[in-house]
Amino acid sequence: MEFRTLSYFLGVLENRSFTAAAKALYITQPALTKAIKRLEDELGVKLFDRSSGGTTPTKYGELLAHHARRITEEQRHAKLEISNLKNGFEGSVRVGAGPVWSSHMLPQAVNRLRDEGQNIKITLITDAAAPLKKRLLDGGLDLICGDIDYPIHPDIHKEHIHSADVILCGRDGHPLAGKSLVEYADLTKFSWVVLANMPDKLQPHFTSLDIAIEVASVEDLLMAAKTDDYLVPLPLSLIPKAESVGIVRLPFKGPLYSFPIGIAYLRDARTSPSVASVLSIIRSFTWE
Repeated sequence: MEFRTLSYFLGVLENRSFTAAAKALYITQPALTKAIKRLEDELGVKLFDRSSGGTTPTKYGELLAHHARRITEEQRHAKLEISNLKNGFEGSVRVGAGPVWSSHMLPQAVNRLRDEGQNIKITLITDAAAPLKKRLLDGGLDLICGDIDYPIHPDIHKEHIHSADVILCGRDGHPLAGKSLVEYADLTKFSWVVLANMPDKLQPHFTSLDIAIEVASVEDLLMAAKTDDYLVPLPLSLIPKAESVGIVRLPFKGPLYSFPIGIAYLRDARTSPSVASVLSIIRSFTWE
């Protein structure tokens, strides 16, 4: 089974068409069809079903897709590690994280690595939990850090480190800042600005909230919060950063909600010395 043939297979899978895949791969359609046929003969199974609606993978094609993506990512990672080694790095780690971890904890991890004299390159991919989970399964990430509040997967090990409280905040001078205690009813009197993953987490605890703005980064969240009397949910660990730009904690009793923070990685993955170093640092963090 050649790597090039696997790339042809993935091209058909992603384009759902032999014609479109051939154009994307810059080969002729007969050559592509022949390559896929040789792969099917080698495996002894049919990989695709063709119909008027397009080309779809069989159950064997879906299984091969999972492994082919992992192989493709491993090849990319091998090239990346060789390049990093040539450029003086001792190793590299591909980390997936949400906006809170990437803006607050990643700088601490990098600083700790430097303080310990470890010249490890960290490549960060910031996204929501679902896309990061897919990248991890496909071999595009070494680990995920941050919010691990998503369904269990048999191939992924989740390691809980800390439970993070999310606190009610608003800009300095917000009408609710002068109250002795913010009541539940007050939460529906103002519009909210939130991170993209937060509405689903707020919904089980609070109803009828006016979510006016959803943003992808902590920086955008804080910037938007300063423009009006919005209510803003923020993890407790980000309060010092928020206060430095004029966003303050409002006197709501207790946290809005809590969520588990930790790390996730593939159960069967080989842990390189670089990944082990990053994991050790993350486990030692002070999360408050």
